[in-house]
Amino acid sequence: MSSVDNQTDMVVPDASLGRNFERPALPGMTLSTKAQVWGDKEPGSMEPGKKLLSIELHAEVIRESKHRCYLCGFPSKSLEIHNLNHNHQDVRKENLRAVDALCHGWQHLGELGEGNAFIGYLPGLVAQDVNNLQRCILVALETGDDETKADAKKLLNWLASHRQYTEAAWGTFEPSVFASALVKMEGVGADVHGVVFRDLAVIFNPGTYSASAQKWAHDAYKSSPTASWPNLYHEIMNAPS
Repeated sequence: MSSVDNQTDMVVPDASLGRNFERPALPGMTLSTKAQVWGDKEPGSMEPGKKLLSIELHAEVIRESKHRCYLCGFPSKSLEIHNLNHNHQDVRKENLRAVDALCHGWQHLGELGEGNAFIGYLPGLVAQDVNNLQRCILVALETGDDETKADAKKLLNWLASHRQYTEAAWGTFEPSVFASALVKMEGVGADVHGVVFRDLAVIFNPGTYSASAQKWAHDAYKSSPTASWPNLYHEIMNAPS
């Protein structure tokens, strides 16, 4: 055996090689709601009050996010501030993250408002994929041509049909009811929430997020407007193997 072969056999991979695969690219996301804190002046708010969260800290959190949602990675110039522990009184910088409006809605079931969303049963789809699909649908409904809007409505109706499975299993598909259950589960870890509410997803009313969809179309979808989607689909489906 040559000395070259001996040297090859002695090669030892770097211990850190592949270690990045041990960490998830995105944090887990499951249903949640705002923590109930005595003395909360704005119990229905989605973000910390202006008296608690300074303009400077708000801007710093957004800037450090590089304008990408902490929960799903979606690029946007219209991110909101989320409290990791769901306590809006806790505005320590390490407890604040910038998130997209849809992902934020998953964290605020009790604050969504009646008729603005419902809970659907969507096995096989992770939360981030559900929201990515919904953004595409909402942007298509706002900016697409008649054919694109018709396709988007079909997809939206498909999502909406899955609320019947939630109602059959849980007796309701109303986010506020799930929020009440979450409040009673205070102190239970997010990992338990993930098991209890597995495969449940927040499906949003498109009318409520019309303004957000227009912003997404201008920001994230500017380089890929809805008119280009048919060609993009064709290229992906017919890519050389």
